[in-house]
Amino acid sequence: MINILYVIDKVREAGAQKHLFDVISELDKASFQCNLITLEELGVKRIYGASGIMAILKLVKLMRKEKYEIIHTYLFSANIIGSIAAKLAGIKTVITSRRDTGLLREGRWQHILASKLTNRWVDKIICVSKAVKKVVLAKEKVNPQKIEVIYNGVDLEKFQVAGHRSQIKESLGIKKDEFVVGMIANFSWIKGHKDFIQAAQVVLKELSNTRFLLIGSGPLIESLRSQVSGLRLEEKVLFLGTRKDIPELLSVMDVSVNASYSEGMSNTILQSMAAGVPVVVTAVDGNLETVDDGKTGILVSAGKPQEIAEAIIRLLENRDLAKEMGINAQKRISEKFTAQIMISNMENLYKKLLAPKIAYVLSQFPETHETFILREIKALEEKGVNIKILSLKPCRDKVIHPEAVELMGKTVYGVISVASLMSQVARHPIKTGSTFLYIIATYWKNPKNLTKAIYVWLECLYFVRIIKKERIAHIHSHWATMPTTAAMILSKLTRIPFSFTAHAWDIFVNCDGLEEKIEKSRFVTTCTDYNRKFLSYFCRDGKFKKVYLNYHGVDIDRFSVAQLPSCPVAQTQEKCKILAIGRLVETKGFEYLIKACLSLKDRGLDFECDIVGEGPLEKSLRSQVSSLKLESKINFLGIIMQEEIKKLFSEATVLVQSSVTAKNGDRDGIPNVILEAMAMGVPVIATDFSGIPEVIIDGKTGILVPEKDTLTLANAIERIYKDSSFRQIVSLNGRRLIEERFNTDKNIAELINIFQINGVLN
Repeated sequence: MINILYVIDKVREAGAQKHLFDVISELDKASFQCNLITLEELGVKRIYGASGIMAILKLVKLMRKEKYEIIHTYLFSANIIGSIAAKLAGIKTVITSRRDTGLLREGRWQHILASKLTNRWVDKIICVSKAVKKVVLAKEKVNPQKIEVIYNGVDLEKFQVAGHRSQIKESLGIKKDEFVVGMIANFSWIKGHKDFIQAAQVVLKELSNTRFLLIGSGPLIESLRSQVSGLRLEEKVLFLGTRKDIPELLSVMDVSVNASYSEGMSNTILQSMAAGVPVVVTAVDGNLETVDDGKTGILVSAGKPQEIAEAIIRLLENRDLAKEMGINAQKRISEKFTAQIMISNMENLYKKLLAPKIAYVLSQFPETHETFILREIKALEEKGVNIKILSLKPCRDKVIHPEAVELMGKTVYGVISVASLMSQVARHPIKTGSTFLYIIATYWKNPKNLTKAIYVWLECLYFVRIIKKERIAHIHSHWATMPTTAAMILSKLTRIPFSFTAHAWDIFVNCDGLEEKIEKSRFVTTCTDYNRKFLSYFCRDGKFKKVYLNYHGVDIDRFSVAQLPSCPVAQTQEKCKILAIGRLVETKGFEYLIKACLSLKDRGLDFECDIVGEGPLEKSLRSQVSSLKLESKINFLGIIMQEEIKKLFSEATVLVQSSVTAKNGDRDGIPNVILEAMAMGVPVIATDFSGIPEVIIDGKTGILVPEKDTLTLANAIERIYKDSSFRQIVSLNGRRLIEERFNTDKNIAELINIFQINGVLN
């Protein structure tokens, strides 16, 4: 059970307090233990004075004693005092709230400064609207990642009052045939009551059978009564004071008005809409997110009583329009602003903030050729896992996936910081020195890698601060080379456990320190069974069981075809369209595909080959194409976006993956383009080595060919092209295999299970 302490200024009849009471009463009692304390109870008179300091000390004592996991504060004074006390008490998670735009815009400089200073100790700032978020960003200069927008919500059933309209009207002294226009708000200048009263005067000139209700209390009540008296509207404008029968009062209203000059997120607008009452509201701040002008209500200019009056008259005279707006308003509330949605969002935020945080150490993020890592991170986050990306290098790619752009704002990029170096050496000289000796001992035989490792070591001294600040519970790296070196250094410096995912070249080519990395890691995952068996050679006695197989997956909804039997690859095609995707490097074997294309040309086969990717061999491959006079047959498309690749898949006859073992021993595992092609029903021809036979079952889910065998490759392409029934069988079988074994949801579930059984996730 999660133990939460809520801190608020005082208990009174106001929006923030009512909202907080709703939260406390509706949170799942089996999951959350809710506690409330007010600054009023703590004797606070001025937060910057002695009473404020005493309140902080009392709160620190209480927080330490009760061991709260979350401190959630409401309103300015509680935000400041609560966050300071939480910091001193060592509370894991601190949340503050921003519910208004007026205080932020017009607030005194010391208030803004106090918020800026204490925001560094806050994990999340909940804003009730995007408008409030915008002002917080502008005034407090806070990191956007710290802000969470959670809209207020109302209980729809509570405002479904029926059958008592005439009796309620009678109790208020209102005739059955009189229109009722109401405004529910505390009497403060920012709510615009004076404009409402002036609008009432205009409405009464057109529709004299209208009564106006003012529901609320506050310091302006006497001046508003004087205004009503001065306009001789005492009989038409009723002051009802603070009421608890709001649903009943809304049931008699024909129009509900909000005339505010500033509004974070008005609960009374939501309540009116939930009751099916058409609303007239000023076009300010959060009101713009609540009301769809002309559909769920009418927006008017703030400070313009004439506009307010005209909107009221329009709704009173056109009852069909008013009824339609009321129905639309209720629908909007049910879709976006219910109490259930609000509570669910709050519970999810609490759980997410307390969920273990995993640092993902990557060589470069984002990286065009590593979309599988992007998919993994996105899928884990969707499952509620907190991920912090640590990138050893800045992104240098020309083309960046849109989903990666979203994550770049949450990525920390490594830097060399003299301050971090000096601080770490001064505070932990032995631990820091031991990690440097580890680097020397591991890489002294390889000067090039030693230089890289020293650079990574310096970056890690910077990352240590981030890991502590973010309260990282586990470190996971992709690639067994420098990213895992970084993970191991960080683990030594922080005593936080680490794990890593091994892929291909990182274990086949560069094995420096691999045995120790496996030994010290909590567990290892790899993407093929071939890799898993290979890693067994580096495992000491009993350590092989910590190496897990976890295939890369494909989002089968994103890479799909409507009906495989009628997809392009299953039809007779005029031209054979060959597709090949990958970095233009030795391991991809593009030179053998080009030679196979020459064989196809000599046979008179009508084909076109598209090669997607770029790399160091591009010039030599283009030269090869030119020398073989294949320029009209082979196209180099460079790097293109995922959606364009999907279009190429939909038009392709076959995907060819002519991978080879490089001279230095490097080789592919299971290229992700194979999985994506099969998901879209594209037949695949690939080399029979490494992990590829785990997905390509020869003659069933694709065709396997020997490495560097151009003649067999050409024969396989020709067979796929000419035998449409075989092409269809391969397409269907390939798609089924992806659904069964290489589905992202399934593979991520398996990865989460690996994390769980190794104590990373609760």
